Amino acid sequence: MCGADGVTYFSPCYAGCINREQSDGGTASSNYTDCSCIDPQFEQVAVKDHCDGSCSLMYGIFVASSINIFCTFMSAMPNVIATLRSVEPVHRSLALGLESIIFRFVFKQRLNAFQSNMHL
Repeated sequence: MCGADGVTYFSPCYAGCINREQSDGGTASSNYTDCSCIDPQFEQVAVKDHCDGSCSLMYGIFVASSINIFCTFMSAMPNVIATLRSVEPVHRSLALGLESIIFRFVFKQRLNAFQSNMHL
């Protein structure tokens, strides 16, 4: 659903639309009116189509995400090898489990920091 404000909505219900107007017997396009979730400074209508829009930061986000993923996975294997070499065989499974928990926590924090910077 594309609202008159240029926002893409999942369905007419998410746009808050009450009425539906059909053209060509309902087979072509449907316009939805009285949409309460659309910004009031625009007309309160939505059409059953996606909104055209461009994201000027798309390539920058893609490059930053790729570098982040590459660095994350390049550091994972050396950590496992270092852990296996430095821990006694009896404690290896425990060490790998703790390393996995710590690695996931650090990765999650780095991902949260990355996402918060993208919402500027």
